[in-house]
Amino acid sequence: MSPRSYAASQSDNGNAVSNYNTPTSSLIVTLPSTASIGTGWIMGFATDNGKTMTIQVNGAAGGKILVPADGGVSSNSITLAVGQNYEYATLQFDGSNFRVVAATPQTLNNLGGLFSSSSPASSSVCTTNQMTHDSEFLYICTATNTWKRVAITGGY
Repeated sequence: MSPRSYAASQSDNGNAVSNYNTPTSSLIVTLPSTASIGTGWIMGFATDNGKTMTIQVNGAAGGKILVPADGGVSSNSITLAVGQNYEYATLQFDGSNFRVVAATPQTLNNLGGLFSSSSPASSSVCTTNQMTHDSEFLYICTATNTWKRVAITGGY
């Protein structure tokens, strides 16, 4: 069965949509045209029961979705974390783009908001307290453009 779809509009401002009662295993939500909403428009998105949800910009006049990864990467769509009992995200329109302003931890992590994956050089651009990892090290930005790393060892 193909995924269900929902087209958000100005009237959804302040609302949340859930795929809980959808008869399919996934829901695709298309955000409204940026020409039809004002700055501050906000909407929540929830998924549970192991279902998936993808949120995408309007193809004609949609701006981008700014996700936390690397200080604000732009994307045409995001998918809430899959395989979870419940996931949630809130997007707000800033006058040009949609920003992820809240998310449950697993979705936030998948969007690069907790720990992204990279291997920065010791003087790569960073902001104090930023963290990342690769398969060998955990990296912490201890001062502007100053990375330090610690080896990931052992197991359990």
